[in-house]
Amino acid sequence: MIRKVLLLIIVSFLSCTKDAPTLFRIEAEAAFVIAPGLDNIRTHIWPLRNIRTNIGTLASESTRELVDGIYANTAVVQSPFVNFDFRQINMASINIWDPQNPEDKREVFFMDRQNNNRREELQLFSSLSEVKDILLNDTFDAEVKIRFLTFTPTEIESRLIMNFVANGKR
Repeated sequence: MIRKVLLLIIVSFLSCTKDAPTLFRIEAEAAFVIAPGLDNIRTHIWPLRNIRTNIGTLASESTRELVDGIYANTAVVQSPFVNFDFRQINMASINIWDPQNPEDKREVFFMDRQNNNRREELQLFSSLSEVKDILLNDTFDAEVKIRFLTFTPTEIESRLIMNFVANGKR
């Protein structure tokens, strides 16, 4: 019994590692308009071009060299002008890519129906994609994919707010 307890304590201490330090955060916003009358059969896609990262003001060249990885943190879709019930969304995902390499799309945020219980905004979960090579540029492209539960009732001006974390080397 004592051996098991000692082994458990030793394993606990050895498995504790220091987290990588957060060097900076990137917040990016983009607007898109959801047209009225979109059906619930297809997945609808909105391309978003030239989203600014503001990397030049967030991190110097020397700080960028210390970045080990950049990962998705939080994302939310809001409709500031129309009272839209975001529970009417069945599925959503956000892909991003470097404008110079549009074949290398990476999913950074997603939402499935069972996770959506907020009426006033759509909160998305972050994926595990590492996107350092995309977000250390001045701009990136993205696409919003949404499948609805019902037809969209009216035009919905929407805003996507994404937050990414740049981690340093351990």
